[in-house]
Amino acid sequence: MVVPRRLVRRPTQSARLYSMRVTRKRTRRARRLLVRAARRARWLRRQKVTHLLAPTVFGLERQETLVELVQFLAALRRVVGIERRRARIDFAQTRLMTAGGTLLFAAELARLNEIVGAQMISCSYPSDGVVAQVLKQVGIFDLLAQRRPCPVTADNVKYWRVASGTDVDTERLKETLEYYSTLFSDPESQTLYKALSEAMTNSHQHAYKRDRGDGLPTVKGWWSFTQLLDKKLTVAFCDLGIGIPRSLREDLSGLGGTIRRLADTFQWGQGDAGLIQAAMEYGRTRTGKGNRGKGMRDIRTVLDALGGKLQIHSNAGFFEFRAQEKRERCKTFKEWMSIKGTLVIWQLDMPEAKP
Repeated sequence: MVVPRRLVRRPTQSARLYSMRVTRKRTRRARRLLVRAARRARWLRRQKVTHLLAPTVFGLERQETLVELVQFLAALRRVVGIERRRARIDFAQTRLMTAGGTLLFAAELARLNEIVGAQMISCSYPSDGVVAQVLKQVGIFDLLAQRRPCPVTADNVKYWRVASGTDVDTERLKETLEYYSTLFSDPESQTLYKALSEAMTNSHQHAYKRDRGDGLPTVKGWWSFTQLLDKKLTVAFCDLGIGIPRSLREDLSGLGGTIRRLADTFQWGQGDAGLIQAAMEYGRTRTGKGNRGKGMRDIRTVLDALGGKLQIHSNAGFFEFRAQEKRERCKTFKEWMSIKGTLVIWQLDMPEAKP
């Protein structure tokens, strides 16, 4: 159908002028953005900032996520700690932050800041809103000098509680656990507190008796997360020391034949995982003191009473115990996949729990 020319309305002169002005404004704005981006790129080149792409998933449960996280942390240590160059972490592709992976990342950042000083590592603002809230809630944004406002509203984020220290500070740990004290009977509460205190004490006494072996100075410290959500209490504890397997290997001569028999029983050939499993059954440490080395067995008592699971990642070994099924499993990864430290995660079922 052909529209008669007399019915076609032509734009007025004022409309054409307005359109030209809008076009010029948009063009000038686009040019300004390009100029700013070019200036930013030149500044980054002058500062010798290395861009590091953060993992899609900060997790240790699956081998592919473990590999991605371990490689990312190794690159971060090399660039910032050894080469002493600035790094900018890009969270554009990050979609999930699990308790274990996030705690390990926070511990590594705190250690690097202690070694090289603050302001060496920065980051982009995550495109995923929940990831941003996690980084804000657990203090990672503070370590990365990210000041953009980020209200924490997600239910699976806002209940995280964080604690850390450099010495055996059981009072700080006790304050954290008292937040959940009404959920336990007195014996269960005392057993949980003893288990976590033991983990802290062992970390201070044994984890840092040798260099970690990554080319950086030793920085003593421990880090922990706690969260109550969906009737489950999660407690994670981390140190960046020599790890349970290496500690046991170095202490074999002092412990005599007991640990050797346990290691044989739990398949020494499994490497780090077999040693973690042996440590679970051994009731004392190299010092021979009766009140040491029982932390893991204490938490097993709580697990048997309440239900839940225990996971231990130490160097290249992984151990898991599920209370309901009474099932254990362990796995040793390749040496280059070592997390270079120890991460213990307890997840307890709390039938009457309310956040």
